[in-house]
Amino acid sequence: IVEDALEQFIINNQHRHFLKFLRYYIERQEPETEMVHIFVDAVGDLTIVNNFSNEITPQRLEAFPVDCLEQGFDNEDLLISTIVATFPRLIVAHKGVKEYFPRAIDALMRIFKGRFVFCCNCLQCKQELKSVFPKIRHLSLRNT
Repeated sequence: IVEDALEQFIINNQHRHFLKFLRYYIERQEPETEMVHIFVDAVGDLTIVNNFSNEITPQRLEAFPVDCLEQGFDNEDLLISTIVATFPRLIVAHKGVKEYFPRAIDALMRIFKGRFVFCCNCLQCKQELKSVFPKIRHLSLRNT
């Protein structure tokens, strides 16, 4: 039991240091994308779009290592990696995202401190669509 607790402590410590490193790295980069929106539907399927309503997937990112997809990364790891690879100026998480992806959202809030907001009942969230509208409008944002 002590070994397991020590191992978990080491893993958590490494995770915190890694997130600090990512935040340091991100803060020194010029944003490549103005804004990304993270949507989740009623069954937990994730959609990420940029400020031009273009869908962002790991496969479409040049900076994204394709072998990550083959190595069985879970959806939370893919969400974090996809967002980090886009270098957004602002991240907007919409209804349900935090509930389906709590670990990823916590990590993104730490990495993108001050650049992460939660939607507060935008038109898309009120209508609870399974897919993203072609235009992102009428957003109410809450800072983290």
